[in-house]
Amino acid sequence: MTDRTRLTSALTLYVATTGSNSNPGTSSEPFLTIAWAVSVMYNNYDHAGFAPTISVANGAYTCGSEGFLYASGPPLGAPFFSLVGNVATPSDVTLTATGAACVNMGGAVVVSVSGFTLSSTDQVGIVAYNAAQVNFGHVDFGACGTAHMTATSGGSVNSLGQPYSISGSSTEHLAISQLGLGIIAGSSVTVTGTPNFSFFAYADSCSVIYAPGATFTGSATGYRYAATANGVIETNGGGANLFPGSNAGVVSTGGQYT
Repeated sequence: MTDRTRLTSALTLYVATTGSNSNPGTSSEPFLTIAWAVSVMYNNYDHAGFAPTISVANGAYTCGSEGFLYASGPPLGAPFFSLVGNVATPSDVTLTATGAACVNMGGAVVVSVSGFTLSSTDQVGIVAYNAAQVNFGHVDFGACGTAHMTATSGGSVNSLGQPYSISGSSTEHLAISQLGLGIIAGSSVTVTGTPNFSFFAYADSCSVIYAPGATFTGSATGYRYAATANGVIETNGGGANLFPGSNAGVVSTGGQYT
C-alpha cells in the first residue's frame, strides 16, 4: 500500500500531451494522461479537507476502454474535486473515448468538469450513478454513441446554470432514468450543426429533468423529449417547443411534462 502524503493546501495535478506519467505532475513536469493523474490523486494523498484539481493543457486526448475519468467514491479527505481544461475555449481541449464514457462517476462523489469538448464513439460523454454528482459547464458535447449525459440510480448531472454547447449527435442529449436527476436550469445552450437525436431529453422510471430558465439557440432533429414510466420533465412553463428537435415530444405511462 502506498504511504499517503497528508496535504496542508489544495493539490493541483497537471496533464499535457507533452507530459510523461513518470513526471511528478507539476506545471513544469506534467503527467501524460488524465487517468494517471486521477490514480495519483486517489492513491497518494490524504487531502485533509481540501478540494484537488486536475488541470489539463490544450490538446487532443484519446483513450480506450479505461475512459478519462472513472471513480467510485471520493478521494480520501476531499469534499469534491475538479477536472479543468480551457474554460474560455473548450474546443482547444478535446477528449475522445472509444469503448468507454469520457467521465464515469459512481458512489458518493462530487466532481466538477469544465473546459472540454467530450466525444465517445460508442458510449456516453458524462455518466453519474449511485448518488454521484457531476457538475459541468463550459463544455461542448461532440458526437456520442448513446447519450451526451446519463444519470441513473440516484446519480445527478447539473450544469449549475453555466453555459455549454452541443456540436455532435447522440441517441439522447439528456438520458435520465431510475431516480436520476438532470439539471440544466438557467443554462444558455448553443446548438451547432443541426445534430440528430432520437430524443433530446428523455426521463423515465421516476427520474427528473429540471430545466426552468434554460435557453437554446440552434436547431436539431428528432423528438424534443419523452417522459415515460413516471419520469418528469419540469420546464416551469417553458412550453412544448423548449428543447431543440424536429418532432413534438411524447408523454406516456405516467410521465409528466410541465
